[in-house]
Amino acid sequence: MKNIAFCFILITFCLASCVDKKESDVADRPSHDEVIPDSLSVETFTTAGIQIDSSAYVMYPLSLDEKQAEYDEYSSSKRSGGYNYWNITFYNTETKEYHLLSADRKMSIESYSFLDEDAITDKDTLIYYDVKVTDYNKDGKLNLEDPSYLFISNKTGNNFRQISPDGYHVTNWKVTRQTGKILISARADTNRDKKFDGEDSTIPFIYDVKTGTIAVPVFNKNFFESTNKLFDKLWPKKQDK
Repeated sequence: MKNIAFCFILITFCLASCVDKKESDVADRPSHDEVIPDSLSVETFTTAGIQIDSSAYVMYPLSLDEKQAEYDEYSSSKRSGGYNYWNITFYNTETKEYHLLSADRKMSIESYSFLDEDAITDKDTLIYYDVKVTDYNKDGKLNLEDPSYLFISNKTGNNFRQISPDGYHVTNWKVTRQTGKILISARADTNRDKKFDGEDSTIPFIYDVKTGTIAVPVFNKNFFESTNKLFDKLWPKKQDK
């Protein structure tokens, strides 16, 4: 009888502990009202999260709502089937800490890239961003007519910085692991019409990850002038008949 009574007490204690633990777990969970705001001005989270290589970090891009996007009726924040983003949240699954890519900058992130296979440093994988931050034509919008700059950050979303020069629209870029350089092609508004199109010149730049200074042009002004003269001499324009 004593054994039966002891077993009954033990089972009762275990059940009570489980109930207490369950109630404690529920109490630790944030309530619906603690998580969901009254309203959202942006179409916030469009993905379940993007794992950054094998680290503890996850990215949550914050999408622009079409009403908030500064594109006209013939274009949209949904470019080529994708989204533009006004910011990105980085979350550490181990520490439960999170932060924004930029805490105060107005920007339109057109794309982001991971290039682990071309990473310049194994310890600090870089993330690359094509970003619009300058209202170049002063129309009060950040849209397709404004230049896209190349930004980088580390994989934790820190040290976010622009590496291509102001006033140049980045058209192409490539990472070279062997030299620790990023090769950038950028279009200048050479005809001063506040546009970046086929009427303008494209200039190569190089960014050195080791020095961390802004990308510098490969060639100087004298080289371009002498090259233009040589081209005009060898390939003269045909006169209209």
